[in-house]
Amino acid sequence: MEEMISVEQYLEKRTNFELEKAVREYLILHPNWDTDDTGIIESVQPSYTLGTKVEFTYKVEFLDECFSDKNPNWKDGSLKHLINLAPHDIGGSNKFI
Repeated sequence: MEEMISVEQYLEKRTNFELEKAVREYLILHPNWDTDDTGIIESVQPSYTLGTKVEFTYKVEFLDECFSDKNPNWKDGSLKHLINLAPHDIGGSNKFI
């Protein structure tokens, strides 16, 4: 099985709901990626950045594409903007953006 990692692990930055939503949307709408084997849901500790009980993890190959010029949202800068919204420290207040 291929390595599966979270958006936070891939970017080495804290995440936010809008960033997670954008990645998930790219997966769902992309004709060449299958949601059944590209992304999975895993349980997380209560201290997880978003305060949820689960997080999505994805194939590294998918995240490589998602965060590249192959993704129109990366190319136009909108996905890059969402990365910059991510809280930079544990006390970050924008996790619910």
